[in-house]
Amino acid sequence: MHIFLIIKTLFFLAGQSRKKILRRNKDFFYIEKNLNNLKQAGTLNDTGLVSDYFDHCFWMGDFNYRINLPMHDFVNLIKTEQFEVDF
Repeated sequence: MHIFLIIKTLFFLAGQSRKKILRRNKDFFYIEKNLNNLKQAGTLNDTGLVSDYFDHCFWMGDFNYRINLPMHDFVNLIKTEQFEVDF
């Protein structure tokens, strides 16, 4: 039995402006779609996302996302399963 895993370490751009949040999201997808050694080996599946090829994917680092809400508002969003966020 083989288990395929990938470990990604990174540090995303800091800042809470809309522009910087969009940049972090863009960087995430860039990493997912452009790990050249896997693309060149032809091992990517139909989604084109590197993480989908592995059994386990560990992202470690400083993603620099922040939740700028009072704790009670945050807890209420989780309890009511409101996971979509406008920024």
